[in-house]
Amino acid sequence: MTHHARHLGHGPAGQVVRLLRNTRVAMGVICALIASLSLSACSEADTARQAVAGAAKTASQRIRTAGIPDAQNVVHRMLTCARAGNWDAYIEFYAESEKLRTDKQRQDLIYRFRSHWSSRVLASLERADQVEPVIDGDQAIFSDDRGVAFVLYRKDDGHWGFRL
Repeated sequence: MTHHARHLGHGPAGQVVRLLRNTRVAMGVICALIASLSLSACSEADTARQAVAGAAKTASQRIRTAGIPDAQNVVHRMLTCARAGNWDAYIEFYAESEKLRTDKQRQDLIYRFRSHWSSRVLASLERADQVEPVIDGDQAIFSDDRGVAFVLYRKDDGHWGFRL
């Protein structure tokens, strides 16, 4: 090592060289941190945007369904109608009754419930009435240890019902 190089290492010039070398390293670290924070901020912004959108959708659904019985309450009411054999009310309030264009269609459906479906529907509703539903979008799925007992669908007006 030359006298000049040794002298740089100990004097003010050496301190400047060390400072510059350390500054370069520090600047590299700072740039890496800035890049990392920028990516993190973008990710957090996307996550925040998604969270806001999800909260807005949930709030919209709550407003749309305010005052409307929840799915479990609807199953209980359907069970009450089924036990009473009141298939007319069952269809009117919980089915897609708008699909029944004529009184004959309605009467035919009531007849099918009374003569063919009542015991199966009643058994499914009794199972569904014993469990909490899993809400999956516009479906309320009532399952027990034997599998799916009953499924309700959220109609356009926000009410729960079944599909014909």
